[in-house]
Amino acid sequence: MSRYWKLLTGLLLNNAGLKLASLGLALLLWGALNDESRFVGEVRFRPSLQYLMPPHLELVDNPAGSVDVRLRGPSSILNRLELSDISAHIDLANAQPGERVYSITPDDILRPQGVTVTHITPSTLRLNLQPTASKEVEIDPRIVGRVGEGYRLLSVTPRPGRVLVEGPGGKVSGMTRVTTEGIDVTGRSTGFVARVYLDAEDGVVRFPQGRRVEVEVAIEPLETAADGQNSLEQRDSP
Repeated sequence: MSRYWKLLTGLLLNNAGLKLASLGLALLLWGALNDESRFVGEVRFRPSLQYLMPPHLELVDNPAGSVDVRLRGPSSILNRLELSDISAHIDLANAQPGERVYSITPDDILRPQGVTVTHITPSTLRLNLQPTASKEVEIDPRIVGRVGEGYRLLSVTPRPGRVLVEGPGGKVSGMTRVTTEGIDVTGRSTGFVARVYLDAEDGVVRFPQGRRVEVEVAIEPLETAADGQNSLEQRDSP
């Protein structure tokens, strides 16, 4: 037994310095190869673009909703990045009414520490800002289809008859009425009340008092109309 022990210790202790040096070098090499932070890469994301607006101004002309961002940094960070980790914004808190060009800089891109922004597309945007305006306009219900045979529309009455709209001054100032979503009267022979939404003009205007209204639709037989009572001319909508 002692013979084998001597043989084993001899193998271990022979050139012990050289063996320790080799082991240390191997550990250093392994650590370097497995340290992802030493490797630098690039990735691209397209985060949504947020506009930080002052309370008295409105954006018009459908501004860009996102930007293309190229990021550079350690692979250990980039490999774990998700779109939710990146955001972009333009601070318009001090902006003035009118059309101007605004820059998007790396400071406007929120990203993890250790990651740099190398490219932004587009890096500038031409934005049109208008003062916020509001006014009351009439509600014009939109009727779709035809009532049943032998009947006609007697009246279409929105409640309320007018509504407050709010939005860019250039848009609001030219408005005199706002329509509702379609109210289908196809085949109807009796009156009814519809709860419908107002048309928000593709999101350009808002309704501070609420977007939903009631519309009372009255329908009468043709023979009643022939007796001289007032009735609405049938309206067709595609």
